[in-house]
Amino acid sequence: MFWANWLELEKHNDWGVRGKNDAVAALWDQGADGWEKRSQKEEAFAKKQAEALAISKEDTVLDVCCGTGPLTALLAARAKKVTALDFSENMLRFAKEKVQASGLKNVDFIQGNWNHMEPGLDYPKADIAVTRHSPAQGNILKFSRCARKYCYSLWMVQQKQDWSSLFGRSRGRWLKSEREEENWDERPDGRLYGINLHFNLLYELGAHPEIQYVSDSEILRGETWEKLALACFPGRTDEAALEYVKRNAVRQEDGCYLLERTRSISVMGWDPNEIRFDLLEEEIR
Repeated sequence: MFWANWLELEKHNDWGVRGKNDAVAALWDQGADGWEKRSQKEEAFAKKQAEALAISKEDTVLDVCCGTGPLTALLAARAKKVTALDFSENMLRFAKEKVQASGLKNVDFIQGNWNHMEPGLDYPKADIAVTRHSPAQGNILKFSRCARKYCYSLWMVQQKQDWSSLFGRSRGRWLKSEREEENWDERPDGRLYGINLHFNLLYELGAHPEIQYVSDSEILRGETWEKLALACFPGRTDEAALEYVKRNAVRQEDGCYLLERTRSISVMGWDPNEIRFDLLEEEIR
């Protein structure tokens, strides 16, 4: 039936190759502080993303793998009720603090490993399901079952000035490990597929995904290459970081260096009711 085996390819995207067990999921707990710092720096960007979602005061929302809650309170301000789900206790702690600071009372929190939970059983389905940079993007059809009305998947778009290569994306402790311990072996490059994989999978099953893009820019300044590198990559002035800023920065008349960095995120939305799950059953037969 399919032009390509999208379900098999999904296993090799960025989230598909990561481990699904609790030992791997617990790594998010260890990194919660770092993710919260990033969340604070990207507050304006997160607000733009939330504003791109069609949510009304009549809607219930499920924030799947909410992390430190960069979107949770923003969604709750526009929705009837939000359920925020995440594995990490520390991530949820930050998310709860954001909601409390906003004075909102319409958010419930659930802790658990999404990979081993079922919508409608372990957590309630909602009118709208939202996920951003999360394990739910390793199984888009399961995620689609979380919503009664509409789904949104937000995925970072690779930029012309992409700095991810500086952080060794081909290796990571997120790989599957039979011994449930850290594994730093090489892994497939899940960025080869991005949103295209899910678009085609959903489309061939009868849905009509729509994609829009949200962008945000920041200008970084440094009196020297080293200071600019530190502004881009806190704590790093190694050769790779310096090479990046030298390649992308512009020297000003006062001798300082400026670097404009643009980030874009894709917002893909679809009606889960359009999905022909019966076609999957025919494919299996």
